[in-house]
Amino acid sequence: MTDYKIRTANQQDVESIVDLCEEHAKFENCNYDRTDKVEKLLDRLFSDKSLIKCIVVETADGIKGYATFM
Repeated sequence: MTDYKIRTANQQDVESIVDLCEEHAKFENCNYDRTDKVEKLLDRLFSDKSLIKCIVVETADGIKGYATFM
């Protein structure tokens, strides 16, 4: 069994979260445009006005999952 850690996302995780979004879109056979996604997600998750929280699942190989909630 792979060891994993669930923790609060930080700004350095956003690129990996966008990668996971893109992988999910491919799995669902949907188009996905990465344009401005990192910047938008940084703003939505980490600005003073943010209402959204994010957790990530991390293994030795990197971020493997995420969840957002209010």
